[in-house]
Amino acid sequence: GRIEQIGNARDVYENPANRFVADFVGTSNVLDGAAAEALMGRRGMFVIRPERIGVFRPGTDPVPGVRTVEAMVSEVIYAGPTTRIAAIAAPDVTLTATVLTASTWLPPDLHHGTPITLAWPEKAVHQLKFEESP
Repeated sequence: GRIEQIGNARDVYENPANRFVADFVGTSNVLDGAAAEALMGRRGMFVIRPERIGVFRPGTDPVPGVRTVEAMVSEVIYAGPTTRIAAIAAPDVTLTATVLTASTWLPPDLHHGTPITLAWPEKAVHQLKFEESP
């Protein structure tokens, strides 16, 4: 093996050096190719951590510095204090959000097929290098 990144835990988690590190340390939404073009409006490879994505009512207006996308729920996993929501945000693009159950707008009947708005601050997006680990 080889060392992929050296740093403190916060830096490695928030600023992974490559996709291998992003996937190895926690859960990630990795966008590249057509997904990056559709959701980020530019080319590149990007990481957004699930806890940085908010879930809102459909049609929620964006605020400055926050990117929004209309999506359709594909899976809901209730885990007590948190709920994990997978949603189709573009053709062949599923994003996962992890939200605090008690402090977030979540209808009790949230289920597959429910329309939602996903939102994340621009500063929550980390751009990766295109190089991949072997």
